Amino acid sequence: MVKGKSDKIYRLRRDNRSQSFSSQTKPRVIAITSGKGGVGKTNAVGNIAIACQRMGKKVLIFDADLGLANIDIIFGLNPKHTIAEVIKGEKELSQI
Repeated sequence: MVKGKSDKIYRLRRDNRSQSFSSQTKPRVIAITSGKGGVGKTNAVGNIAIACQRMGKKVLIFDADLGLANIDIIFGLNPKHTIAEVIKGEKELSQI
């Protein structure tokens, strides 16, 4: 009796896992944090983003370091506006 229940639970968990990986419709979030600067967070994020993009995934990078955000430098971008302007109320999110 115990074996039957544990087998059923195992099958349900296995099926759930395979469905969640095969039909990935929900966004996945990867957060890279550290209390110390200069440890490679930006480089790690850039490399993870490139790897995910090469696997056909859509990628959004949000650099929450409002004062020293530099993911734009890593990718050679020159943004006209930043998320800081949205927070200050100077721009709408759709404008950046």
